[in-house]
Amino acid sequence: MGRERVSRFVRTHTPFQPPKFTVWHGLGLLLLIGIFVFTQHAPGVMADLSGVIIGNPATSWQLAIYVRITIIVLALYALFGVRGLHWLMNIALPCAVVGFELRLGENRITHDPLTLGFGLVQLFCFLVVVRLITRQPDPPKEHA
Repeated sequence: MGRERVSRFVRTHTPFQPPKFTVWHGLGLLLLIGIFVFTQHAPGVMADLSGVIIGNPATSWQLAIYVRITIIVLALYALFGVRGLHWLMNIALPCAVVGFELRLGENRITHDPLTLGFGLVQLFCFLVVVRLITRQPDPPKEHA
């Protein structure tokens, strides 16, 4: 990589300089607003889409349990194994763990399948926890 590309990369990924709003940001924003408006005007279609079962309908409830257990284990690791978390994460992670544990208990009784809508929410939670685990630790702060 050339010097200019490295310099541009460093400037873009400096925490105090948010990335510039590009055409792709605008298209993504319009797409998400469009889905939101569509949800308001055609809730039945979105409910049907959200209720699509992931995997085999007979055993999808077991997949839902494994997904939730994975997120719980990773969240516990992030909470107790990663240092330097923001204080809001120290509040959010126990809330997420308890919420997933409550839903896990309910799922073992009701055998609710893993659906597309809840699967996407769980994918988001998984990615947040993985990001917390794999991020570089903050440099130590010097006290003045």
